[in-house]
Amino acid sequence: YLDLSRREADLALRTAKPAQRDLEVLASLELVAVAYGSREYAAKLPRRAKLTDVDWIGWTPSFAHLSPNAELARAIPGFSPVFASDDFLVQLRACEAGIGGLFLGRVRHAFTRDMGLVELDLDLPPIPAGFYLVAAKSALAIPRVRAVADRLAAELARADTRPPGATGKRR
Repeated sequence: YLDLSRREADLALRTAKPAQRDLEVLASLELVAVAYGSREYAAKLPRRAKLTDVDWIGWTPSFAHLSPNAELARAIPGFSPVFASDDFLVQLRACEAGIGGLFLGRVRHAFTRDMGLVELDLDLPPIPAGFYLVAAKSALAIPRVRAVADRLAAELARADTRPPGATGKRR
């Protein structure tokens, strides 16, 4: 977690709206969090699987307060991820490798790549989630930062959060 106010980073995608006055929300995206897994892993699960049927990929103990670890710990007594990392990209690669399930936002955009993941058939209601594109106000005066921020904000505005196969209005 980098501190935007201290200029440790120029831009960030956050799951919570920041409260600091020196930070600006440039764009937001409301979506649904869905459990994903590799096709091979999904085929091993029972139909309408329960949370306890899934081998969850999550955060290491030092990040256990982050989502989805905190929610899974409340829902599953004695919860412990089958695979844990403090790096989201490592978690994602573990999911692609078929180690278990991982919650991700259901969204397609210009930068989406096919990772071979499918939505897991879980007995769960929709889980609302959101992302906020955030920057330090001072960083936005830098032309290269502003250019990247504007491009990312435009892509978030065009993102498609509909379920696969859904038709109708986007987002």
